[in-house]
Amino acid sequence: MTMSAEQRVQNLEDLEAIRRLRHEWCAQLDIALESDDANAAASAIAWLRKHLADDFRLTSNLHEPIRSGAEFAERLAGAVADYAMSFHMLSNDLIRPLPTPAGAEAAASGSWYTLAMLTLAGQPLWAASISEELYRKQGDGWLVASMALDYRFVSPHASGWEKERFADPSLCSRVY
Repeated sequence: MTMSAEQRVQNLEDLEAIRRLRHEWCAQLDIALESDDANAAASAIAWLRKHLADDFRLTSNLHEPIRSGAEFAERLAGAVADYAMSFHMLSNDLIRPLPTPAGAEAAASGSWYTLAMLTLAGQPLWAASISEELYRKQGDGWLVASMALDYRFVSPHASGWEKERFADPSLCSRVY
């Protein structure tokens, strides 16, 4: 099926909107996790919650599943006090529009590599994951509908991933 010029432009605008969403997501996550200002952290968590679908799901090889946007926001708010530093970077994005039935909102999938430098419970950590995600267009904006995270390592900074690929499980389960 050939797309019109207008459809191709809309497709490019949607892909860029998803990229901006995910980059802002990381910025807001970092603000939430490392801000000493409770209002700034709460505002960042509210921004994150606003950009999750109501039926949001998060699965990973380190966490218990999260079954809603509200649960994600609640767990994140509970973790804030344990963090002194959070710095997330994204790369290698591959965003694909998904076929949608006539009259339905647009949908897309995406894959990202994430590298994070964290200080959690006084421990400097490196964390890396591959994230498989689904997005749903709602009105003029995009929401994150699901994330499946495959953590490749969560390692103490001092010893590195070569010597200790995964830190203490009690720390790993609290990584965001």
